[in-house]
Amino acid sequence: MNLDIQRPQFSAEQLKPLRPVVIAAALLLAAWFAWSGWQQHRDDVRRSDLQQSRDLAVQSVRSALLAEHRRLEQQLAGSGFQAGPLVLSSSSCVSSRPQTSHAQAS
Repeated sequence: MNLDIQRPQFSAEQLKPLRPVVIAAALLLAAWFAWSGWQQHRDDVRRSDLQQSRDLAVQSVRSALLAEHRRLEQQLAGSGFQAGPLVLSSSSCVSSRPQTSHAQAS
């Protein structure tokens, strides 16, 4: 039993017709890698700009809320405002709709 595997014998002359195909495939692959890299770079720039815009908006809202909070504290601390107890009269708690008993509803 002979298990020798014969390798095909190719010469450079036999592979010469494939050279343009291999070159074209390599150029297409290189162009695809370059385009993908450019798209990733643009995406990274967009993402970075979006994060900076978002952070700036959050800082602006925070500073506006802090300023409003300080203004409210100053108004509450001023002498023109006093908080008193909340008093509700019994007439304000009564509903204006007619009441029905459970026996009538059944």
